[in-house]
Amino acid sequence: MSSCEKILPIKYPSITCWPWNTALHAILESRDDTHDWIYSNYIQTFAFTLPHSEGIINRLVFDFFPNMIDYLLCPWIKPQIFGRDYIAEKYRNLKNFFIEALDSGHYVYTVINQEHILHEITGNAPARHCHDLLIYGYNSNLNTFHVADFTFKNKYSFEQVSIDSLLKGFMDVSEAEDYLIAGRGGVVLLGVNEKAAYSFNESLVRKSFEDYYLSNGFDYFVNMMMSNSIKTDAEYVGLSCYDLILDCIRGVRDVPIDWKIPHIIYEHKNLMLKRIEFMKSRGYFAGRPSIIDSFANLRENALLARGYCIKRAVSKDDRITQRILHSYEQMVELERSIIPYVIDSLS
Repeated sequence: MSSCEKILPIKYPSITCWPWNTALHAILESRDDTHDWIYSNYIQTFAFTLPHSEGIINRLVFDFFPNMIDYLLCPWIKPQIFGRDYIAEKYRNLKNFFIEALDSGHYVYTVINQEHILHEITGNAPARHCHDLLIYGYNSNLNTFHVADFTFKNKYSFEQVSIDSLLKGFMDVSEAEDYLIAGRGGVVLLGVNEKAAYSFNESLVRKSFEDYYLSNGFDYFVNMMMSNSIKTDAEYVGLSCYDLILDCIRGVRDVPIDWKIPHIIYEHKNLMLKRIEFMKSRGYFAGRPSIIDSFANLRENALLARGYCIKRAVSKDDRITQRILHSYEQMVELERSIIPYVIDSLS
């Protein structure tokens, strides 16, 4: 690799729910020493509905923790946050700011108006689209940045875009449009802490599974990550999240379903299976050899439901709704039956 090119370590991640945790896992999973932290986290889930208000339509929100603050909690990440006003004052050459950050081993995470990049790639004039992405490298000879985001192929992908179009997109984001870090905005530089060490946290995992199974802890987790200016309606955590989700699918609640949610559910179950495989390799579940098959079935139900949800979104055929409900009901029933074994194994 010549001196005109810099590419920081990156790997296609196992979590592709939201840009922030996808970017973090693309960094973490490029290393062999981060699995203990990953599998000690991302167990508890939360769901709530946002009521209709100015600028917000009523909608259902579902995700799993640590959510958008995970890069602040992860021992391998050293975040530095720079305001746009600070960068404008200190760096007359914006290109140098990004390249110096990459040269010093820092991934760059920020919001840009991707209209400029998409126009250059497609030749069309797409609608204004402010979105966050990860910059993990550059090539001076080609005048390109290496970036990762969902925009380019409707799934997470690693791409090269021109430096000029990305810088235009960065400059063309208003203060109101820069939603990064709960609206604080700016640029986050993600350095890697090479001194970090973390051992699988058995007590945290046990407590997380207990809270997930018993549906405990909404206030603690959500208050940790959300502004108290955001008013929520129905609030659920753990397995009870599916009560809310299924009610929305059945139409009991007048809240539209975001069809991204079935993908998040699938990724939660996929990570559950990977965690159980990891734990079994560490000697857990010696008396229950079939537990991996049980969690694989759990993931399969989530995958099946996700497929039905895609068909329902495309076809608008209400008859598919019953298949969606049946797959999720089976998934929840199976999960309720096997999680106590996990908790007992951690006692």
